[in-house]
Amino acid sequence: VVVIVDKSAHQTHLLQMRENGQIEEVLAVRNSVGKPATPTPSRRWEVSDKRLDPIWYPPKSIGGKPVSPFKDNPRNPIG
Repeated sequence: VVVIVDKSAHQTHLLQMRENGQIEEVLAVRNSVGKPATPTPSRRWEVSDKRLDPIWYPPKSIGGKPVSPFKDNPRNPIG
């Protein structure tokens, strides 16, 4: 499985290799990217953990309380 974040198009693509060797896009979703002062870094990353319906904990720099999962609160930005 490969995840590609296209910052210029604000899209995230999930690609997977099929049994016949063909690469298939299995998911494409819109996403947001950082602002000029705090840009989304360009590099390779390894996904080490994934969670269903995560709680979002805002960084200290913006403050605020944890936001419940997207299924309960559509204001959760990592829904």
